[in-house]
Amino acid sequence: MKTSKNPMYRMPIVYGPACGPRRAPNGDKFDETTGRECFKYTISFLTDAKQLEELLPPGFSLAGEPIVSVFTRYKKNIPWLGGRGYSVLNVSFPTVFQGNNDTVRGDFVSVVWENLTEPILTGREELGCPKIFADIPDPMEVGDTTYCSASWMGFKFMDFTIAGLRTPTDEENREYAARATQSQGVFYYKYIPKSGDWGTPEVEYPVLNPKSDTSLQVLETWMGEGKITFHRPTWQEMPTQYMIVNALADLEVKQVIGTRVIKTIGGKDLSDVRILS
Repeated sequence: MKTSKNPMYRMPIVYGPACGPRRAPNGDKFDETTGRECFKYTISFLTDAKQLEELLPPGFSLAGEPIVSVFTRYKKNIPWLGGRGYSVLNVSFPTVFQGNNDTVRGDFVSVVWENLTEPILTGREELGCPKIFADIPDPMEVGDTTYCSASWMGFKFMDFTIAGLRTPTDEENREYAARATQSQGVFYYKYIPKSGDWGTPEVEYPVLNPKSDTSLQVLETWMGEGKITFHRPTWQEMPTQYMIVNALADLEVKQVIGTRVIKTIGGKDLSDVRILS
């Protein structure tokens, strides 16, 4: 095996240290102050608390109102991908983790879809983020309405629309910032099965992606009216994901409470994640 500065390995390890979002080819970090151009479209809605509680892993409980936040994020000019980009669909809700040593409030990421193999593998193996694949085309604008969608092998399982975008007022920005400050970061729940002993974990623990200093710059922000629909698949239509989409489709949408679009640049490589206990 080859070795070099700051080695990081993932399969196949026999070819030497791996490159990715947290390691450049020369072993250094990538410059996160440029690139990472991003448009993020978010819809948040109130749902039934009992439905969300059924989706929580051990050690987690709901924090405050049962709010589901769904966002699509379209990333361009990413340094670790040589200037390429990819798209994301994320579903999370506010929780508290209570462990033997840690008590933390944050947003539990229940599932993430992405349309590129490399961020899926690096996110799952290195961060413990529950990433899976979907086709996520760029958003389509017709008049004053933006349409976002996601599909798998031809089955469209999510539609997401935002209409009437406008610049938020100062009061709306303060309310948004106040809600955001309640979170200390983002939670993942890492699980890797033990080879040959199915049903037994090789690795199982919660992970925190903490709020921290970052080069992320918010360039523009808009608000609008949003609507989201998850379409129920049969087992044949989404053989490995039908149970995920059906659980999301079953969530009651009591009230849409926030629709926001944010344009940003920069970010961080998430190497500051830590295991919670």
